[in-house]
Amino acid sequence: MLRGIGAPVDRELARAKLPACVEEAPDAYINLHFAYDFLATCAAREGIDDLGFEAGWLLELDDLGPDLLRSLDAAPTTKARLAALVRLFGQEASTLSCKLLAQGSSIRVCVMEDFPADVDPRFSEWQSLKAVIEVVRSAVGPKWQPSEICLTSAQKVHPSVLDRLDGVDVRAGQPLCSFLMSVTDFARPARQRRWATPRQPQSPGMCEPALEDFVDVLRAAMAPYLLSGYPSIGMAADIAGMSTRTLQRVLRANRTSYSELIENIRFDLATQLLADSDMKVIDIALQLGYEHSQNFSRAFHRVSGLTPQQYRQAQLSC
Repeated sequence: MLRGIGAPVDRELARAKLPACVEEAPDAYINLHFAYDFLATCAAREGIDDLGFEAGWLLELDDLGPDLLRSLDAAPTTKARLAALVRLFGQEASTLSCKLLAQGSSIRVCVMEDFPADVDPRFSEWQSLKAVIEVVRSAVGPKWQPSEICLTSAQKVHPSVLDRLDGVDVRAGQPLCSFLMSVTDFARPARQRRWATPRQPQSPGMCEPALEDFVDVLRAAMAPYLLSGYPSIGMAADIAGMSTRTLQRVLRANRTSYSELIENIRFDLATQLLADSDMKVIDIALQLGYEHSQNFSRAFHRVSGLTPQQYRQAQLSC
């Protein structure tokens, strides 16, 4: 949409510290703070007041993590599925939490965000709300709508949003980001569904890892940046939301270093580019931030015992 109206997307991606390949890798792990900063700047520059809603409302149930989807599969009612969400929100998105409040004949589902103060809630709340609404829809039905949506942002809700949410009472400037649902829907037996396998990234180097610890998460987040060169440790610290010194300390505690982390990501990306593309070895080396292809070949051989050419030939013969 932004490219269609001539917005300077590439420049704004770079300014917001987002990887240049983010459009080709929609399932890549990125820093949400950076993403919301990008949306806020583009919305202000282009005068698109409903950009936060348009971006947030694209989220679908299968975009949520596999642990959550498995928990939902075992939950027999809407209440049980929301309870599973409350338990697992910390694993799927550490910046979010959720609580359920009884309110007469309704249940208020509150979504709390833990973003820095400079993150505009207009661009985060819609996505957070849509994630929880998708969980309710998984139980009640795909066309379900809450009776009321509350936003903490004081800015007036754009008329196009009200048109899209016809019949929903949307209120701005409220103390909590939340939505209201009936007790009947809350207690309703969940619709049975055989969960689809979460969508897998298509671009080289974007495959979703088993996120077992901080290092795995950071590896997944840094991979897109290496397709555009060598990111600094300061950039990695910004992505992780900590100081450079703290990042170095955390990596040491995990028995690794930043240079080793980057070398491992480079190797993973290189193996995929060698196997799945017809790029020349020198072009792969340059894309991964090596100044000379010889440096790339030595680093690749050090890890695999093969040169890049030998690895590619071995893959072709499989």
